[in-house]
Amino acid sequence: DKKDKKDKKDKKDKKDRNKKDKKDKKDKKDKKQNDGKKDKESDDKLRRAQVAASIPCINGLADNTYPCENVDLHSFIPLSELTPNDSINGNDIWGWTHGPSGREFALMGLTDSTVFVEITNPTDPQYVGFLFSHTTCSSWRDVKTHADHAFVVSEASGHGMQVFDLTQLLDVEEDAMPVQFQETAHYGEFGNAHNVVINEDSGLAFGVGTNTFLGGLHIVDISDPTNPVAAGGFSEDGYTHDAQCVKYDGPDSGYTGSDICFNYNEDTLTIVDVTDRPNIIELGKVGYSGSAYTHQGWLTDDGKHVIVNDELDERQTAPATRTHVFNVENLENPTYIDYHEGTTNAIDHNLYIKGNLVFEANYQAGLQVLRIDDASTASFTQVANFDIYPSETTNKFMGAWSNYPYFPSGNVVVSGIEQGLFVLGSSNNWGTAGGIRKRKLVPADNDFETGEQRRRRFLQEGCQVEDFESATAGGTAGWSTSGTCSSGTFVVGTPTQQISQCVVTQPGGDHTTGSGQALYSAPNTGPGGGPGGDDIDGGECVTTSPAYSIAQDSLLSAWFFHGQRNAGDDVNDYFVLEASLDNGASWTSMASIGDVATRATWTKATYEGAVPAGTELKLRVRSSDGNGDGDVVEAGIDDIVICPAGPPGPSTSPTPNPTEPPSLPPPPPTKNPTVSPSLAPPPPCPGEAEIIVEILTDNYPSETSWTLTNTCDTDLIVESKPRGTYTDRGKQYSESFCVPSGEHRFEIRDSYGDGICCDYGTGDYRVLYNGVVEAEGGEFASSETSSPFGSCGPVVTSPPTSSPTNFPTSSPTSKPTSAPSTTPTMFPTSAPTSTPSNSPSTSPTHAPTNAPTTSPPTDVPTSTPTTSPSTSPTGEPTDSPTAPVPTKNPTSSPTKFPTSQPTTSPTNSPTTSPTMSPTSQSTSLPPTPTLVVATFDPSLGAPKCSTVGSSCTSGPQLLNGKVSNFEPNPPNSLDTCSDGSRGGYHSDESIDEIKVSSVDGGPLRGGAMAEIEAKVWAWSNGSADTADFYYAANANAPVWEFIGSKGAGGPDLQTLKVQYSIPDSRLQAVRVNFRYLGSRKASACSGGTWDDVDDLVFSAAGAGAGAASAATPPSVPPLTPMDSSYCTTIDKFHKDRCVDICRWKKGRKGGCYPKK
Repeated sequence: DKKDKKDKKDKKDKKDRNKKDKKDKKDKKDKKQNDGKKDKESDDKLRRAQVAASIPCINGLADNTYPCENVDLHSFIPLSELTPNDSINGNDIWGWTHGPSGREFALMGLTDSTVFVEITNPTDPQYVGFLFSHTTCSSWRDVKTHADHAFVVSEASGHGMQVFDLTQLLDVEEDAMPVQFQETAHYGEFGNAHNVVINEDSGLAFGVGTNTFLGGLHIVDISDPTNPVAAGGFSEDGYTHDAQCVKYDGPDSGYTGSDICFNYNEDTLTIVDVTDRPNIIELGKVGYSGSAYTHQGWLTDDGKHVIVNDELDERQTAPATRTHVFNVENLENPTYIDYHEGTTNAIDHNLYIKGNLVFEANYQAGLQVLRIDDASTASFTQVANFDIYPSETTNKFMGAWSNYPYFPSGNVVVSGIEQGLFVLGSSNNWGTAGGIRKRKLVPADNDFETGEQRRRRFLQEGCQVEDFESATAGGTAGWSTSGTCSSGTFVVGTPTQQISQCVVTQPGGDHTTGSGQALYSAPNTGPGGGPGGDDIDGGECVTTSPAYSIAQDSLLSAWFFHGQRNAGDDVNDYFVLEASLDNGASWTSMASIGDVATRATWTKATYEGAVPAGTELKLRVRSSDGNGDGDVVEAGIDDIVICPAGPPGPSTSPTPNPTEPPSLPPPPPTKNPTVSPSLAPPPPCPGEAEIIVEILTDNYPSETSWTLTNTCDTDLIVESKPRGTYTDRGKQYSESFCVPSGEHRFEIRDSYGDGICCDYGTGDYRVLYNGVVEAEGGEFASSETSSPFGSCGPVVTSPPTSSPTNFPTSSPTSKPTSAPSTTPTMFPTSAPTSTPSNSPSTSPTHAPTNAPTTSPPTDVPTSTPTTSPSTSPTGEPTDSPTAPVPTKNPTSSPTKFPTSQPTTSPTNSPTTSPTMSPTSQSTSLPPTPTLVVATFDPSLGAPKCSTVGSSCTSGPQLLNGKVSNFEPNPPNSLDTCSDGSRGGYHSDESIDEIKVSSVDGGPLRGGAMAEIEAKVWAWSNGSADTADFYYAANANAPVWEFIGSKGAGGPDLQTLKVQYSIPDSRLQAVRVNFRYLGSRKASACSGGTWDDVDDLVFSAAGAGAGAASAATPPSVPPLTPMDSSYCTTIDKFHKDRCVDICRWKKGRKGGCYPKK
C-alpha cells in the first residue's frame, strides 16, 4: 500500500512538472512573440517615420535612388513586408475606393496570395491583410473589383475565381494587421485563368485564358457578387490573353448600349458583341505587321481608338518600347494606325488610359506616362516617369508588372515583381501642367529672364521693349510682310509646340511669359494641322519692323526661334535675323542659320556695337523653305529691346518715324519729375500698415503659395494665397493691402520643393512694409520664412525718405503756432458735446501747395476734446500740417479734397483732436474685426472655427481642391456628402476656400447679416458651373436651408458671394455645393461626377452681442414677392425683411413677401 501511494504521488508530481514545463514554454513563446511584435511595431514606426512626407523628384531622382520626372514617391512597401516568403514575387495590381468614406485601397497579387493595403494616407500605407490562393502558388494572379467585391483568378491549376467582400477591410484594428482573410464565395466552372475582366455596367465578369472555351471568353454573371453564375462563352477566335469589356457608348452608334469586348488575342485585336450571350458575334478583327504578342490594351475616352502593348516585339524587332494604336470607330472594320516609339527598350506590359494620359507599366523602365497628342497619328509625348528598377533598363521581364491610376485622389499604385508596392503621385498633373522638367544638378548658365522681371529691369534702365503682348492676335503689330513663300506668313499669336520626327520645330509659348504672344511664322491651323500644317513653304517669308528714330546711342537685342526638321536637303533652307541702321537701305546680320536640322528654342541675338544716335532703325526676319514643301520650317521673333548705351541726352527714348506705324509703347514717365503736382495723395492705409507683396513667377507658377501672419495674435493669418493662385509663367504679380498694427512674418512655399529661382525660370519675391523691403528672395527649397517685421504696438507711419513723384518739394510758408499736446485716439469714447471757444468760423477750402517738412505726431491721445468747431470742414487737406489730422472722417466729412488752404493756421487749437467722429451719440466702441481660421474637426468631418470672430475662414489649405485631387480630409462635409470622382486640380470644378463674415464688421451673431465668400475653380467653360449656398442652424444635426445660387461666369479662379441672416444659435455651418452644369437643379448634395461639396462650421454669439454701434447696418431692400404657389416663407430671423431666395417649395407654410 505504501509503495502504491508513493507511485501515485510520483506520477502526480511528474504530471505537475510537465504542466509547469508546458506553461514555461508557452510563456517563453508568448514572450518571444510579443517581443517580435514589438520589434515589428518598432520597424513599422521607423519605416512610417521615414515616409511621413512624400519624397519629391529632385534633380531627376526620388530618394536619391529612383530616376524620375514629374512623379513623386509617396511611399513604398517592400515585398519583405508583404510576405515572409523570400521566394514570393509580385504581379498584378488593382484598386478599390469605398464610396461613402472615400478610403482607398491597393489590391496586389503575389505568387501565393492577394494583399490589401490601405493608401488613404498615401505617405503612411497600412497593410490590412491578405487572401491566400484558392489552391497553389503561381506567378500569375489577377484581380478586379465590382460592387465592393474583389474577384481573383490565377494560372494555378483548379484555382477558379475567388470572391472577396472588400468592406471587411474597413473595420480591421491596426494592431491586428495584417489579417488573413477568407474568400467570401468561389466560382469553380473554370480552373486556371490568366486574367479576369469585368464590365461593371453590366455586372459581368470574363475569365480569359482559362481551360474552357479554348481559352476564349468565359462569361460569369456577377450581378449578385456572392452568387456568381455561368453565362456562356466564346471560342471562335481561340485564346484571349486579356480584354476590356464595356457598355458601348462610342462613335459606332449602331452598337450603342451593347456589351462589347475588345480582346487581345496574341496576334490580333478582336472585337466581340456579347450582348446576346447565347449568340455571341465576332464583329471584326485586325492584326499588324511585326506583331510578336498582342498582349493588352485600353479604349480611349472618346471610344475612337484602342491603345495596345505588344509584350515581345522589344525582344524581337523593336529597338525601343512600342505603343500601338488602332482605329475602332467602325467596330466591324477596325484598322491599325501606327505605333509610338518610347524612350527606352523596356518591354511594355500593362497600360491604362485616364483622360489624355496613358499610364504604362513597362517592366525595367517602371511607370511611364504618355500624353496623347493625336491618337489618329499615334502621336504621344512622354511627360512623366518613375523607374522602380534603377540598376538597369533592358528588355527583360523584371520590374513593373502593372499600375492602377483611377483613385479619386489622383495617386497611382505600381506593382514591382521583385520590389513590392509603390504609391506615387504628381504635384503638377504628371507633367501636363508644365511639361517635363529637365532638371539639372547645376543651374543652367544662360541669359534667360522671364516676363515682367525683364520688363521691370529694362524700364528702370530707361529701355523699351516690344513684346507683342498688347498687339492684336492675327495681326502684324505694324510689321510689314513680304516674300515668295506660299504659306507661313508672320502673324502675332501664341506659338504651340510642334514636333515632327522628333525635332521640335516650334516652341510651346512665347519668350516673354511662356503663354503670351510673339510674331511668328505659322499658327499651325492650316490643312493637316500640326507640324507642317501651314509652316513656311514654297520660298522665303519676310517680315520687317517699322522704323525707329534713335535719339541716343543705344544697344539692341532680340529673341528669336528657328525650327527645321530636315538637314542638307536644300541650300535654300535658311533663317536670317538682321538690322538696318539706314531705314532699310542696307542690312547687317544679327543671326544666321543654314540648311541644318534645328530644334526650335528661344535664342538671344545682340547687335554688335551701339546703334548711333540719329539712326533710323529697322529689324527684319527672313526664313525660307526653298524647293518644295517636304521639309518643316518655322521661325519667330519676340522681346526686342532698345537700351540707352550711356547717360541720357536731351531725349532718352527712341521714337517711331511718324510716317510708319509705331510698335514700341510710349516711354514710361520719369521717376522724379522736376515739376511736382500741387496735390498729394491721401495715405494708403490711415491708422494701419500697408503691406505690398510682389511675386515674379517661375515656369511653374501654380506651385507657389504664401501666408502672412500676425505674430502678436497667436500667428493669426491675415492674408494668404493658396497653391494655384498664380497661373502665368514669368509674370509679375503685385498686391497691396492694409493690415492692423502688429509684428508680422511672411512665409512663401513651393509645392515641388525647388523654390522659384533659378533652374526653371528666374522668379523672385519682395515684401514691403510701409514702403520698406522686409523680405525678398527666390532661391529656396520647399519654403522660406522671413524674420519678423513691424511691432506689436501702434502703427507708426513714417514719411518716406524721398518724396513720391507727385509730392510737393517744399513746406508751407507758415505753420501753426502751437501743436496739440496729444494726438487722437483711434476711436473717441464719447461724442463731442460743445464746440471750441476759439476756432475758425469757416472751414478751409484750399490745400497748401507745399507739403510740411515735418511728419504728423505719432503719439495717440487718451481723451477727446470737449469742444469742436462750429462748422465741419467741407474738405480735407491732402497733406497734413504739423497738427494732427483725423485719419477717419465722420459721416458728414468732406468727400472732395480742397484745392488750397490758408497760409496761416489758427493760433489756438484743441489740445486733443479725434481722428474719427462718431456717426451717432452712442458711447460704445466699434469692434475691431477679427478673423478666425478654422481647423479640421474629425468628429464633425469638416473645418471648424471654435471661437467667435467677425469672420471665419477655412483658409487656403483645408479645402484646396476636391477628393479627386488635393483636398485634405475629404469629403469635408458634415453628412459625408461625397465629392465627384472626376476632375483635374485647378482645371475642373473644385472649392479652394470658404469664408463667412458679418456684414457690419461685428462678431458673427444671431440676427446679423453675413456674407459667404467661396473661392472656386471653374471649368474652362465656366458659364456651365454654379455654386449653391446653404446654411444649417445646428452643425451637430444639420438641416440645410437654401440661400441662393451663383454662376461662375467664367473659367479658372472665381470668387462668389451671397448674403443671408445668421440664425440665433451657437454652432452653425454653411455649405457650398459647386456643381457642373448650371441647368441642373440646385441641391445640398447633388452627387455629380464633377461636383465638389464642402462645409464650414463656425461659432456665433447670441443675438445683439457686440453689434457695431458706430456702423450703419447695410440696407437690404425687400425683394419682389415670389409666386406663392412655388415659394412661401418669411425670413424667420428678420420679420421685416424678405429672404433673398425662397427656402421652401410648394406645400410649406408661410409666405415670401415684405412685411407691411
